[in-house]
Amino acid sequence: EKAADELGFKILSESPYNVGGAAGSMAVLRNKVGEHYREGLSQVVAPNNHPKLSDRVNNNISRMYTYSGNHVNVSNGAVYVNGDNIYSPAGSGRYTGEERAYYMAGKLARLYHNNQITPGSASYSGGTVTVAGQSIVSTPNADVALQVATNLNNAFVKPAGAAVNAKNPVKVKQEKPKKVKQEKAKPVKAEQAKPAKGKEVK
Repeated sequence: EKAADELGFKILSESPYNVGGAAGSMAVLRNKVGEHYREGLSQVVAPNNHPKLSDRVNNNISRMYTYSGNHVNVSNGAVYVNGDNIYSPAGSGRYTGEERAYYMAGKLARLYHNNQITPGSASYSGGTVTVAGQSIVSTPNADVALQVATNLNNAFVKPAGAAVNAKNPVKVKQEKPKKVKQEKAKPVKAEQAKPAKGKEVK
């Protein structure tokens, strides 16, 4: 299955589809059927022929991280760029917050892979955040979108960050805010939102 997953990610990365879908699809399967993995004596009687689905999710996150040039990662439902916690999407429609994080990260990973990320390239209109003219994520309102765009622009000027995982999440440093584009990145959760009118930040 590892070789199949590696090939699947390679095919996905060479297509126009979202590379975050590799981790997202495994998360959907895990949420429906569980880990699909035998432990203890049952493993001896009937050995596993598949790795744990959580491992397959994490392996696809690692592939996406490498594909992005070590810029984009996901941990505990939060999207990280260059070590900064950017946003934790809430569930919407048929997608869980975790799945939406993978798809948001997948879009950013491809933009990094294609060298389309530049300082200040994140903006927003209403609740939608865009980077280099491409929609990245929809948030509840303009206040949240402003913070996400600000977090992205702060992260874009930094070098590639260390990989993040559930056991060792990146800690976000606390700094005094300066201008809008230079404010310290803060983790944003959709439920913190308050309605506001949208405008672009560049």
